[in-house]
Amino acid sequence: MALPRGGIPVAYQISQKLKIPFDMIFIRKLGLPTHEETAMGAIGINNIVIYNENCIISNSITKSIIDNVIIKEVNNY
Repeated sequence: MALPRGGIPVAYQISQKLKIPFDMIFIRKLGLPTHEETAMGAIGINNIVIYNENCIISNSITKSIIDNVIIKEVNNY
């Protein structure tokens, strides 16, 4: 399995070398509004959302903030 933004070319080469199936996962990171590289969760196909509860709690992230980040990421697909 490979993630976009760098993982796909690497995973493809490995799958060719090892002669194993290659597949991709398309997700979007839900970054903290104050530090977008820190993931408070991820959203995938069919709007399935996985949350990093420790990150959300330790950064006092509200449902409203999460909803706004989700809207932003969905609109950037």
